[in-house]
Amino acid sequence: PIANWEDRRAAPGDWVYRPEPRGGLALFGRHQGPADLVVACDRPSGRILLSRFGLMPSGLAAQMIVRATDASRSYPAQASMALPGYISAELAAKDPMLDAMVHSRGAFLISVAGTEDLIVPAWAEFARIVEECRR
Repeated sequence: PIANWEDRRAAPGDWVYRPEPRGGLALFGRHQGPADLVVACDRPSGRILLSRFGLMPSGLAAQMIVRATDASRSYPAQASMALPGYISAELAAKDPMLDAMVHSRGAFLISVAGTEDLIVPAWAEFARIVEECRR
């Protein structure tokens, strides 16, 4: 195994952007099957929801660790009520960690205990969600 996450390959897949009434939605993953990562803007509340594919017992809490080239931060995470089969964490749309993710060199990492690390490319679709949610 490669110790430094930045030296590992990003997960295979692509980003897809979808406009939504409450804010945009970006999905990362392969074209067949569920998205590995769903990033949703809730503009009225000024929040961004990061939801990664994975199971976690309902009612339990964990930490979602987000790493970018120049920053790392941990957020409370739980089984998603809106997306069954996903583990979610909420960030304020103005959270500086989102800027670090947008500007990360090539990719960022999402880690939750009990799941495989998810390394995704920092493409424009993700940046668009962050930008739109801050308007």
